[in-house]
Amino acid sequence: MTNAISIEAFEAEYPIKKMGGGTSWYPCRVVGVVHDGSHDQGRFVMITEGDDGQLYTSSLPSVRRVDD
Repeated sequence: MTNAISIEAFEAEYPIKKMGGGTSWYPCRVVGVVHDGSHDQGRFVMITEGDDGQLYTSSLPSVRRVDD
């Protein structure tokens, strides 16, 4: 059973591993948390904007908050 919890949205960045071992960070807006059960650590639900201007949703286990 998946549990989705909405939270007060905040600006953040999510990591993408680069070939060669580095990490790049990309902007997103975190809008919730998803938890799949007692053995799941949970994931942040985020909205990103693609190069085409479309909004996309995804979930990842880690993000870093961007303070204004």
